Amino acid sequence: MKKLIMITAMGAALLFTADALHARRGPGGDGDTRERRGDLHGRMGEECGPGTFFGEPQRLKTALGLSDEQVKKISAINEDYRRRFRVFRDDISPLHGKLRNELLKPKIDLEEVKRLLQKIADINVEIRLLKIKHQLDIELALTPEQREKLRGEKRQMRGRQHRPEL
Repeated sequence: MKKLIMITAMGAALLFTADALHARRGPGGDGDTRERRGDLHGRMGEECGPGTFFGEPQRLKTALGLSDEQVKKISAINEDYRRRFRVFRDDISPLHGKLRNELLKPKIDLEEVKRLLQKIADINVEIRLLKIKHQLDIELALTPEQREKLRGEKRQMRGRQHRPEL
């Protein structure tokens, strides 16, 4: 019985966390302010869903002094990764719906919940890896000085993310 309660609670927590992350909150749509997020990120756009998308070329151009050629290259990289992220979004959305439906049933099939949670987790790992590859590909389009400045900005953003808000 304790195992059933624990798995149900974990599934519900994952489901509600995912829903909260995808919900549109506040003026930025993702519940985070541009000041906290930093200026090097941009919006993915409605076709890809809410959330930030690393490497928005115009912001990078301003922050790092990119050339027009670098802006074009980063724009092409972003288009490629938008297509890749869209595939994962299309794969994960139905799984969240199935999990939600399973958790609302009078008799929950724990094996099905476990299977769905594992599939969602596997896709999330692939998404995280794709985000890292995206950042690395953008860094390859930068000069060593720009790359160092970008990494410094990332370190500052991470420091702000871990500080508690007052």
